[in-house]
Amino acid sequence: MAPYVLLKSIKCYETTSGAGADDVVVVFRGELMFRSEMKGGRHRNIDKLRNFTSPEKVWVNEADSGSSDDLIGSFFVTSAQIGSGEQVATLMGDGSHYDLFFEVGGSP
Repeated sequence: MAPYVLLKSIKCYETTSGAGADDVVVVFRGELMFRSEMKGGRHRNIDKLRNFTSPEKVWVNEADSGSSDDLIGSFFVTSAQIGSGEQVATLMGDGSHYDLFFEVGGSP
């Protein structure tokens, strides 16, 4: 079985520096995995599982309609993380603070 990442959920502690809620998008290998409006204190389930064969980057952005997207953060998933249980990526770009919870499983 190939390694996989399970993107479990995302929690917003503080939105980006712009006004109002963030339009948060999570992307893995160019595929949109999650999109939702997020405000401080909000927690959303993602529950998406994808296989991978080499280290892959997960991107979290705040989608802007009138300008380029703001990077909230990114992190890599690798087969070395298999068996580590639930992990958390803390993302703090553009004045925000988010935690993305994930798990890596399978076999290397």
